[in-house]
Amino acid sequence: MGRLTQQLGTKPRQFVIVPFDDDTLKAEARDFWEPAGIYRTKLSEFEDDMTQPQRTVLYVLAHSGRGVSFIASTGGEKLSAEQLVKYLADGGLPSQILAVKIWACFSGVNGFAQEVKAKFLALEKGYNPIVVGYNEITGGPKDIAANDLHKHVFQLGPNNTRGPVIGRASANRNIF
Repeated sequence: MGRLTQQLGTKPRQFVIVPFDDDTLKAEARDFWEPAGIYRTKLSEFEDDMTQPQRTVLYVLAHSGRGVSFIASTGGEKLSAEQLVKYLADGGLPSQILAVKIWACFSGVNGFAQEVKAKFLALEKGYNPIVVGYNEITGGPKDIAANDLHKHVFQLGPNNTRGPVIGRASANRNIF
């Protein structure tokens, strides 16, 4: 997403949406150009707050996993890519949204982010955001060092446990 900053000349606006009623999903999504964190909004508040959608990156914070085709809450609620796109479009997401970052484990390699992009295009309502998914297990800034505000990704360990850190999330994502 560094290229978005370069294209725009200024930092994109950033919001987090958790598409579930799940208080355990913390809105800590950060990337290398946003050390101060990101606003968490409810979908019902999102449209009123979005004044420049063409400069806005939307984070969708959820769980996912290797080889699955959905995102989920800690409580087990699930959304397919089609359901997520419908949720966002029906909730008033402007078609000019710059980018959607699916902050969920393996969302860039399990086909989920690619399918989100395809579903946005299939709506034929002018949506064409950059969609970003992550290649490995995601982790929060406190997982590495207290003063390191960057998000990181981790290798998959035995029995789907978190393995060793790979590096910053900014270097371990796929853009579709």
